[in-house]
Amino acid sequence: ILYSEKMPSSMGTVMGLCEYYWPIFDEIFAHYGLPLELKALVIVESMLKPTATSRVGAKGLWQFMYGTGKLYKLNVTSEVGVGTTVEMEVKFA
Repeated sequence: ILYSEKMPSSMGTVMGLCEYYWPIFDEIFAHYGLPLELKALVIVESMLKPTATSRVGAKGLWQFMYGTGKLYKLNVTSEVGVGTTVEMEVKFA
């Protein structure tokens, strides 16, 4: 509700991005037996912007932190975030 009330002009963009991303998320979540409703979290985390960066340094669709990526032995560089593709980011999340 916050996004739809505070940023109504962004909702059309988000809905369009959902059409692109949801099938990717659905396939990966189904493969791992995860609830499909988890895909809604990515709207809260990044508004479906792959280049999103939080004020504390979390990056990407799922807002990974550098330390978390290192903890899970993920490839983390300044040029490439934790996931180099949407599919990789979803699997890491």
